[in-house]
Amino acid sequence: MTSIQIVPMLRRLIVCCALLLACDLIAAAAFNAMAENFPPRATAAPADGQVKRPVAEFDAVVVFCAGIGPHSGLDATTVERLHFAAELYRRGAAPVVVGIGGHWRENRLAKRRDGMTRISGAAGLPGGAIVQDRESYDTVTNIDEFFRLADAYGWRRVAFVTSPLHMLRVRYESASRSINASQPDSISSVPVAESLEIVSLPFTASGQASLFAAWREAHHEWIAWSMTLVLPETVFRKIMRWRRL
Repeated sequence: MTSIQIVPMLRRLIVCCALLLACDLIAAAAFNAMAENFPPRATAAPADGQVKRPVAEFDAVVVFCAGIGPHSGLDATTVERLHFAAELYRRGAAPVVVGIGGHWRENRLAKRRDGMTRISGAAGLPGGAIVQDRESYDTVTNIDEFFRLADAYGWRRVAFVTSPLHMLRVRYESASRSINASQPDSISSVPVAESLEIVSLPFTASGQASLFAAWREAHHEWIAWSMTLVLPETVFRKIMRWRRL
């Protein structure tokens, strides 16, 4: 093959790659727009007067872990979410803040099971206003633990705090778990609180408030959605357990 023949092939390859990249960027932008996260921007703290005292709006504010890191086993995004939830607590929105997730292999080996309690305490919450799950490590087990806690504490109206993109999957898993748990042949054994209302409070941390971060999280969510929708739940659970534990 001569150099004269190679040049047109390289040109076609470059054009093809450029078109694929353009399609990818458009799809990522559309996904973020669907989640009301385009353009991505950091979520401000609740404004004065947004939450009225003394009647609480929610029984609990539920914070989902974004990942592990150096802050008592949690990453910076999770810490920002907890501070946001602590501010809601101080303004009377809910009597309790719930930390869900973060129990990956590294934290289990280091016996760091109270990261969310520590961070919430540092944010000014009293011990009685903090609830933390002890087992979950991915979105599926997050929802299992949430429903277990909701049933145990008798919550009827809760607020979910996570990123706008993750919120789509969290709400889908919540709805699926509620339906599946009522079926006799379901593998899910989590209890379902009657008349439980879930309100979305999407929160974009400062580290997520950029176009690159939005593009990266969109791809992470696409992979998770593909696994969730294509794989049987038993297989998905085994993969995530192997991956995280």
